[in-house]
Amino acid sequence: MDRYKQLDAFMMANHDKVNNFVAHSKGSSVVDVWMKNHPQFAGYARLYGTPYDDPIGKERFKDYMLKVRADRVEYYTKNFRSPSWLESVADTIENKKLDVLEFTLGLDKVKGMQERHQLRIANEGDFAAALDGSAKIFWDPTSVNHLSQGGGHFYGSTASLFAGFNGKDGDGYIPNEESGKEKENIDEDEDYEVII
Repeated sequence: MDRYKQLDAFMMANHDKVNNFVAHSKGSSVVDVWMKNHPQFAGYARLYGTPYDDPIGKERFKDYMLKVRADRVEYYTKNFRSPSWLESVADTIENKKLDVLEFTLGLDKVKGMQERHQLRIANEGDFAAALDGSAKIFWDPTSVNHLSQGGGHFYGSTASLFAGFNGKDGDGYIPNEESGKEKENIDEDEDYEVII
């Protein structure tokens, strides 16, 4: 609980300067709990190797369901020129179907990672994050070289794939270093990040 108190005190003193978090392992758990306790925080968190209990990936599925809803609205508004009341009725019916599915699966009370402004990342073979079914999984070919530093729990190589909080989903992911796209994802004037 000491790390939580430290983070809470730091955030109270610097609330206007901190917009994003980057954390690893126990620090990721601290940031996760702090963000749950402070829902007014509008920043993002990238959490590596989080010991998190979501073995069946409910948060990932919830994010998928939200994307399905958003994609459907975008598709219907771009491709059909029907009366607005008809779109509204169709949207209501489709949303009710998804609501029933979410309720049946127990996802109606789950917040997805995107709703919570988090991206949890786990390497294959990371035992600390083994129960996190929603984490974005990466294979680090250099993990054997880092056995003394935790093997799969070492995130130096994986963390180098992310820069800032820009990018398509606000995650800063650099998909192809050779394409030069990493420069588009790095914002020189980016807000202050807390690294735990």
